[in-house]
Amino acid sequence: MDVYLFRKVDNYFDLTNVQSQLVKNSLKEDIYKIRKGIFPLLGKQLNLISDDIKKDGTLNLQKIISHKVEFFKIFDKTLIVLEPNVQGLIDVLNPEQLIIFKKEFDNQTKDLGSDKRYDKIEKQFEDWMGNLETVQQIEIYNFCKINPILIKEQRLNRQILTDRFVESFSDKKIRKEFIHKLFYNYNNLREEHYAKVFDEDQRRYLELVAVVLNTMTDGQRKYLLATLKDRAEQIEKASLN
Repeated sequence: MDVYLFRKVDNYFDLTNVQSQLVKNSLKEDIYKIRKGIFPLLGKQLNLISDDIKKDGTLNLQKIISHKVEFFKIFDKTLIVLEPNVQGLIDVLNPEQLIIFKKEFDNQTKDLGSDKRYDKIEKQFEDWMGNLETVQQIEIYNFCKINPILIKEQRLNRQILTDRFVESFSDKKIRKEFIHKLFYNYNNLREEHYAKVFDEDQRRYLELVAVVLNTMTDGQRKYLLATLKDRAEQIEKASLN
């Protein structure tokens, strides 16, 4: 994990040797904290999902929303761990590296790609519950036909946030406040139209999840429970290392 994250950061900023060592040390420190403090919470949440499925045979929409809220709380705890060292790295960047970041981020924004949403969603379900039934594939297809990926909105939102970061760079106080908001209050930083359509899209996606789960076969339910158990055990094992 730390090697992958280091390469991502280096790709964005073309780090100097001193900065590279700072990032490596920071990642080692943060990943240790995440393994010890966050992984047990993830494992517990997966087990709670498993318990609900064993009890009710599926997950209704309200249960799905409830579990999503809990996962986002865990994600927020992860951001709290990461922010101090991210702030420390940005403090030692130079203006030339900011140009490199802007260019790379803009290229990635342009390359968000075509709408392959069906393939992504189908794979997500199959990773958790095995091969899908035809009726489930039809539900996913219909959802994707009505709800294409919000590529234009995503691009605009990313562009606005990138520009704000670049504009804040020369003023340390403003920059630190902006980065802090990214970690603690990202939802309120989003471009207004993007925030509205994204939240609506996610609501409809959760409705799709409920529909698919409520058409699970016994074999898929068994597969899902086994997957939840296996991933919870892997996460809990990783937290002990």
